[in-house]
Amino acid sequence: MTQPIFRWNGKYFGFIWKNRLFDENSNYVAWIDGIEVWKKDGTYLGDLFEQTYILRPTKIENRPPCKPKNIPADQPTKPKLCPTREPREARKNYVDALDEFQ
Repeated sequence: MTQPIFRWNGKYFGFIWKNRLFDENSNYVAWIDGIEVWKKDGTYLGDLFEQTYILRPTKIENRPPCKPKNIPADQPTKPKLCPTREPREARKNYVDALDEFQ
């Protein structure tokens, strides 16, 4: 089962499958550990917010990188296209962590 993930501006980004984040083209991007999201290179990306967004606090100490996790051996099935959502208002002290992926 997959969970769609959206940018804060409402555009579809990708999905979570087996605690891994994939972009809309099914490319492995990051993994999820509780609410923390770590890029595939082991650096902190942000926190899962409302199970649908990934936000990064602007006031945060640098987190040491983690040991990267491998992509699951089986490949995810790309979900059906998700509709765009309404943009969200800016959230004080947070940025959309997915903005670094253009």
